[in-house]
Amino acid sequence: MQGFLPRLFCVCVLAVCWPNTPLVAQAVGESDADLQRRIGVLIEQLADEDYHRRVNAQWELERIGLAAFEQLRQAGDKHPNIQVVRLARYLIRSQDVIWWLETDSVGVRRLLKDYNTVDETARESRLQQLASEGSEDALLALCRLARFESSERLSKLAALQLMEKISSLPEPREDALPRSIKLAVGKSGRPATTWLSTLADELVASDNVDYPERWKQLVWKEHQLAEADASEEGRALVLQFYRWLGGWLTAKVDRTEALEIVRPSLDLVRARPLPIRQAVNWALDAELPELVPSLAERFQDHFDHQPQLAYLLAASFLRTGDGQAAQQTAAKASRMIDAQIKGLENVAAEKKVELEASQRYTVAQFLSDRGLFAWAKKEYGTALSLDVSERIEMQIRGEFSYFLWLGGEHSEAAGVLQPVAEAVEQNPKANAANGPFQYFDPLSYVSNYYFYEGLAAIDRGDVSAAQQNLLKSYQVEIPEPNPDVVIAMGQVAGDGPFRQHFQEAFEEMSHAYRIQVVKAEEDMSKATNRMLRANATKELAMACNQLAWLLSKCNAHPEEAIELSQRSLELLPDEPTYLDTLARCYFSAGQIQEAIRVQSQAVKLSPYERQMKVQLNEFKAAQSKDSSKPADKK
Repeated sequence: MQGFLPRLFCVCVLAVCWPNTPLVAQAVGESDADLQRRIGVLIEQLADEDYHRRVNAQWELERIGLAAFEQLRQAGDKHPNIQVVRLARYLIRSQDVIWWLETDSVGVRRLLKDYNTVDETARESRLQQLASEGSEDALLALCRLARFESSERLSKLAALQLMEKISSLPEPREDALPRSIKLAVGKSGRPATTWLSTLADELVASDNVDYPERWKQLVWKEHQLAEADASEEGRALVLQFYRWLGGWLTAKVDRTEALEIVRPSLDLVRARPLPIRQAVNWALDAELPELVPSLAERFQDHFDHQPQLAYLLAASFLRTGDGQAAQQTAAKASRMIDAQIKGLENVAAEKKVELEASQRYTVAQFLSDRGLFAWAKKEYGTALSLDVSERIEMQIRGEFSYFLWLGGEHSEAAGVLQPVAEAVEQNPKANAANGPFQYFDPLSYVSNYYFYEGLAAIDRGDVSAAQQNLLKSYQVEIPEPNPDVVIAMGQVAGDGPFRQHFQEAFEEMSHAYRIQVVKAEEDMSKATNRMLRANATKELAMACNQLAWLLSKCNAHPEEAIELSQRSLELLPDEPTYLDTLARCYFSAGQIQEAIRVQSQAVKLSPYERQMKVQLNEFKAAQSKDSSKPADKK
């Protein structure tokens, strides 16, 4: 963030203006206070009985520009004269504000250059994209929009996007950041700028004692406005504010205080499946699980008939230490699936079994995504035990084995895939159009089976079996070979004949990835429209990431691996899997502290990804071991 303050100061003074007019049309020797008084007089003259005076007042306010914005906004909201209200709002809406700077990055300029010409839905999308950019100039743009966007809703959304981005920064208390925010919002009294100013004050405060109450008053004011307005957009915005505040206070102040302040947000949740699930997921992610039973009481019918919601309720009991209630609720959630299927009328028994398997498979994926691995494993196992068609069975086996691999349960993963691998090897034409593999690549199952068997052999210390199985996995001809197979081969390469197989596999795969990187770079440079460029960007980021992962895990070319990984993150910032790779690259290069920092960020963005946590623990253990070594004697 260094250099943030001077640049933002320039932004505040010069950046946002109306074309062909100065930022402030100020008379010679006129003070800011005098200018504000003159603006107030001109606003009153918008309703003057004299036509020429009205026209002159409107022209002069247009000429003054953004210096009149705040008073015009207040007049548009509160002035008793309807003509003043109408003209003040017109003046704010009709001016062609320039939102971008010559010094802005290409990405930010692209998002802002036609900002005035797009509708409100597109503008909202631009705010989200600016936050995703996360760069210094993108944050500055959000400050400008929070202060000067004519739509009050979009102004608040811009502030919330910026606040959420600040929450994710590793060190948001740098002096430059809060001071820059204060300069950006100036003396504006809009709700959005008041939030940003409060946040900036809190970032530099010596303690946080008074801020929970200040935030409580700010969010409650918005809550009351939402209830009075009764619009879906208003509710959604206040819920977003509540949810940011819950996470912020939990992290910075006190979880109990956060719980008290955000509890009223439950009144804004609609009695529909999606809003309820969003509220429950947020409560769990924000470490406020006590809110979930309250939601279950309010929406009992939903929790009694939706297995996913019942499982999340069980998760909330786990978080609060009530293991017995958690297991009972989880068992109830699982029984719901059976009850739902049995309740279907005019459905054949065979079809019901397949529906139950599909439902349990879907619930298992949901539970895995939420980090509820024990219950997910049980649902996968139950789904697999049902008498279903070969096609559905193959799908379940593929996903279940992958789930087990992620959890390091390599022997079980191989066991789940073994029947598939044997069936394919006995009947290589099993992928016929009418066969069980019509939607799957059968050889990928075979390759994964031998891969998992190889890892299981490594786990039990059988190097010879590991080498045999990993080589078989690599030699299966599939469209997209798995770099983790080659990486595992490197773990057991040793000094014997198998090392040659590993070296050949490594060279072949790294060469193929380098070709992909070059081709994707060419495709991106030649892209003629946004869609083609977006596709090429994803392909390039993926190729860079795969090659960086292969190099770093095989301890080869550490500098190149870091550059490739950084390139993938330039293309797709904050992608957790790419951050995970960059951390590994740093670790392989001996930069353990940097590896821990980046890996912690990846885990924060993807908290339920088990392998990311394993890698973070590996890095921390290496750091502890390194710090415990005795210093070299001189």
